[in-house]
Parts: sequence; structure tokens; C-alpha cells
Amino acid sequence: GGVALLEDLSERRQLEERMRESQKMEAIGRLAGGIAHDFNNLLSVVIGLADLLELEGELEARGREYVGDIQRVAQSGAELVAKLMTFSRRQVVRPELIDLVARVRESGSMLGRLIRETIAIELDTGDVGLWVELDRSQLDQILVNLCVNAADAMVGGGRLTIATSARDVGEGERTTLLEPGRYVCLSVRDTGAGIPEDLRSKIFEPFFTTKASGTGLGLANVYAIVTAAGGEVEVDSVVGEGTEFRVYLPMRVPPTRRRSRSGAAHQAVARGSERILLVEDNDNVRRSTSRQLEAIGYRVETARDGV
Repeated sequence: GGVALLEDLSERRQLEERMRESQKMEAIGRLAGGIAHDFNNLLSVVIGLADLLELEGELEARGREYVGDIQRVAQSGAELVAKLMTFSRRQVVRPELIDLVARVRESGSMLGRLIRETIAIELDTGDVGLWVELDRSQLDQILVNLCVNAADAMVGGGRLTIATSARDVGEGERTTLLEPGRYVCLSVRDTGAGIPEDLRSKIFEPFFTTKASGTGLGLANVYAIVTAAGGEVEVDSVVGEGTEFRVYLPMRVPPTRRRSRSGAAHQAVARGSERILLVEDNDNVRRSTSRQLEAIGYRVETARDGV
């Protein structure tokens, strides 16, 4: 006699592929974080010296113009480093409880200024609050990056739909890396060109882009922020019809009492004659920072380490 055993491995293969992608992105993140840290030290010196030059009273107009150019370019580099730090999860974050529904509604006018008039924006959010725990600026990064990316895919115009909903993930859902529990889903759907099958596995990699200009860090940052918060990003796309990104974040219990957010008071640049101890292990950064502090009146003692 004979026995035939048939087993559908599609779900297992899909889960294994997602796991491999997750491990690959983690390794790339560690590499990017190391590069960003070293590059940030170099930029700190450049920015510090440029600031010192700006304080020189005898600097000619042409020289002051050059200093301004250096500062602008260095600041662009610092913004790129900040994106890399976000991707590698080394950026300092301040998570707080946020109503995703309310935040999406508040962001409607901001997104309208970023996106062309030929694209109609639709919000599908319901009336019930859906709470997540995330850094407010990082939530804005997720919204902006996904919406701008969707707009770029609709060259001739189209419709951009932003929706929020709740989802329960059970033990038996083998195609997802999410832990069982309740999640808030943020969906961004466009009617653009779609993503070819051979590119979908690369879209979250840093510096990968199909655009003529751009850093290729937008979707990479979305992926890093969401996975660091215990969530996941899913993508469905049909070439010629459009793409949908679904961001899943753990659902949180709404706060019983909301504290008002007050704007930070404007503070002038500090000046004085106090004595300051500066501890920094990078020689160039320590020297540059010391000069900056001395230029505005402080007496600086420096050390290479805590000992």
C-alpha cells in the first residue's frame, strides 16, 4: 500500500521570508547606526567651527557668506544623520499616549500643503479614539513619509485615503510577526502606479529609491519606528492600480486625565562667566565645543572621560 501526505507550506514560507527580512533590516540598522555616530562627530566639529567663525567681528562680507553656506550644508548633513539615527533606533525618543484618530484629523491640513492639488485626500477615521504609545514627532514622520511616498506614485493625480481601525491578532495567525493582542491599524492607500513584485522586498532598505532625488530613508524610517514600537508594516500593491501600506501599532488604554501641552518658552543664548566641566571622548568634538563655550564667556575645564 501507499500513503500520500500533502501539506500547504505557503503560510510557513511567507512567515520565514518575513523573519529573514526582519533580521536583514536589523543588521543594516546596526551598520547604519555606527556610521551615523562617527559622521555626527565630524559634523559637530564642522558646525562648531562655523559658529565660531560667525562670531568673529572682523570677518568680511564674502567670508560671512561662505560661513553661511557651510552652516546650511552641514545642517543638511545633520538632518540626514538624524534620519539614520532614527532608522538604527539610536535617536532619543519620548513616547506618550496619543489618540491616532485625533492626530490623523489634525494632520489633514498639514498633509494638504505637502501634497499636490491634483490629489484628493480622504479621511476614514470613525469617531472612537484609538490610542497608541509613540513619540509624537515619530508619528508625524510615519504619516508624512507614507503620504508623500503615495503622492509621488500618483504623477497624474489620484486619490489618497487615510484610514484608522482596530484589529485583533490571534495565536493562529501564522503569517504575521505580531504578538497576539489588540492593535491599531493606520492605512494609507493610493491609486498610483503600484510597486513591481521584484522591488517590494527592497522598499524598506535604507538608501533604496526609484526617485531621481531623495535619500531613500523615508520608508526605512517608517519601518524602524514601527518595529521598535512593537508593530509591523504590511504592503499590498497591484501595478497600475495602486498601493496600500498598513501600519500596526499596539493598542493602549486611553488615559483617564489628559495633561495640557504647553509650548516651551523661548530662551536666549546663554552667556556668562561660570566654570564648566566638559567631558567628551572625541578629541575634535571636545576641542570644538570648548571653543564655542569660551567664545560666549564661560571658563571651560575639559576631560576625556569620567575618571
